[in-house]
Amino acid sequence: MAFSSSPSDVVLSAQNVPITVYVLSGCPHCTRATSLLDRRGIEHETVSGDGIQGFRRQLQDLTGGATVPQVVVDGRPIGGADRLARLDRRGVLAALAVGDPLPAIRVRKRRLRRAASCWVAEAFDAAGRRVGRAAGRDETSARHALTRAMSRGGPSEKRHNLSR
Repeated sequence: MAFSSSPSDVVLSAQNVPITVYVLSGCPHCTRATSLLDRRGIEHETVSGDGIQGFRRQLQDLTGGATVPQVVVDGRPIGGADRLARLDRRGVLAALAVGDPLPAIRVRKRRLRRAASCWVAEAFDAAGRRVGRAAGRDETSARHALTRAMSRGGPSEKRHNLSR
């Protein structure tokens, strides 16, 4: 799956993994999580814990977290609304929703002060953490540099850091 430059442009057409959101009524974070999934066109099942005795204990056993919302993608707990928003910002949510292999790779154009611009390729894991980063003169060279760095193993983040 190709990532768009803006997460708001992501519309999924062929979703093949189940997504479940555990919520309680009146919870603003639950509303934020389900609204994000709705805006992205990601189908999900909402399970309300209202009136269920011991819901938080069951939720803790199932997901490892007792707070709501708890989002589970393809049987893997990913956390709450903040984590869901982070995955969306980084382009990983779309990859998780369609079952793409991880790490997810996002390539974008970056404007630099001294040079006109360069392309940056970043790889993210299922938690939305950046696990690799590389740069190139164009989109293809940035993607290849990242692929080479990650295939060698080790912290590609340190070898290809563009923050300075």
